[in-house]
Amino acid sequence: MSLDKIKIQKTTQNLIEHFDPEAKIEIVIKDDGCSVGIESEMSGLLIGRRGETLEALQHLLRLILAQEIGEYQPILLDISGYRA
Repeated sequence: MSLDKIKIQKTTQNLIEHFDPEAKIEIVIKDDGCSVGIESEMSGLLIGRRGETLEALQHLLRLILAQEIGEYQPILLDISGYRA
C-alpha cells in the first residue's frame, strides 16, 4: 500500500496542533518512505531535551499511521531542521 500524502498531512496536523495550531507541515514522499518537516514557533518544546520529544512524536506518528494505513511505513519527522 502506498503512502497517502493527504492522510499523512491530516494525521500530522491533528497530532501537532495540540502543541502549535499554527505549525507549518511539509510532506515529501520518497521511494523508501516519507519525510515530514515541521516549522513551528514552539520548536524547542516539540524537539525537547536532546531530541527526546521529537523521537517520541515520530514514534507516535508512525504508530498512528501504521494503524490507519494498515502497515508500517518508514517516516522521518524533523522539526525546524533539527536533524540537519
